[in-house]
Amino acid sequence: AECTRCATFYEINGLDRTKCQCTAGVYNLNGVCVQTCPKGTYADFFERECKTCYSPCSSCTGEGRYRCNECKPTYKLISSNECICEFGYFVEGSFNCAPTLPAFHFLDESIYTYVKCNDLCATCFGRLATQCNTCRGLGFLVPG
Repeated sequence: AECTRCATFYEINGLDRTKCQCTAGVYNLNGVCVQTCPKGTYADFFERECKTCYSPCSSCTGEGRYRCNECKPTYKLISSNECICEFGYFVEGSFNCAPTLPAFHFLDESIYTYVKCNDLCATCFGRLATQCNTCRGLGFLVPG
């Protein structure tokens, strides 16, 4: 067996004494220990790793949607430290802000997201079939 030492910013792993780990206050970034996590990542103190920010955030202080400091293009930061689509852009898929409203969707302002209309609606103001503005295909609006 050969004796060796851990490199700078590393220490012997307390659980597996055959491996080195980043020292306290230093974080693993793709296999390298760094003193500061780069933009787009945050320092996980417990796991001693740089972890990727929630997708719309371009910089953050921790895990999750309410820990953003700055947002990626087409998003804006609101008071809850969350990134939402800028005015004129709409949520498309899980994290993308698109410049046009997806077909058969409406804006749910309570969650800052465009939500799919009922399958009977071409345009709508809610999820229910009774919340259609116009109907798809051969459907028609019933006054009520």
